[in-house]
Amino acid sequence: IPTVVRNYQERQVISSTKKFYSQISQAFKMAEIENGSVDTWDWGNAWSVESAEKILDKIEPYMKITKKCGRNKGCFWNGDYKNLNGNTVWTNPETNGEYAKARLADGMSFFIVLTQSNCATGVCGNVDVDINGDKKPNQVGRDVFHFIIQKNGSIVPNGLGVDLSTRCSKTSDSAYSGHA
Repeated sequence: IPTVVRNYQERQVISSTKKFYSQISQAFKMAEIENGSVDTWDWGNAWSVESAEKILDKIEPYMKITKKCGRNKGCFWNGDYKNLNGNTVWTNPETNGEYAKARLADGMSFFIVLTQSNCATGVCGNVDVDINGDKKPNQVGRDVFHFIIQKNGSIVPNGLGVDLSTRCSKTSDSAYSGHA
């Protein structure tokens, strides 16, 4: 029975992650039809919640967002998130003032954070999702996944094209353990 439960849970994680990836990718594509290509959007300043909220506003019509939190609480688990080896990788996203946070109708929580002013290096920012909202385990690589927003409008999994030896390791001290 434990194997059956574990296999079921794994399938749920894979299915939910694929669902979110499809939703966020389609939302950006639809927003491009309405607002022009991503590289022409005003991305504003890196690490600015106001700039990130402008991007969230562009994709909101194409996602089933039930709550936008901005700097407020109520979209994520109110505590730190861990990587695969149990070390804190994110301090509490509920209190982070750089994230444009939202909750979807299916209970998933996500945030957008801009990491480059006006997509200077071809990367505009990140989209991070907690596929089960405020439920545990709140661990990157288990129920939390990280995607990159590229200047060309593509959303790609973090870790695409990189050495995954530390990112998939339960013993790695890397801050990116679980970011595959």
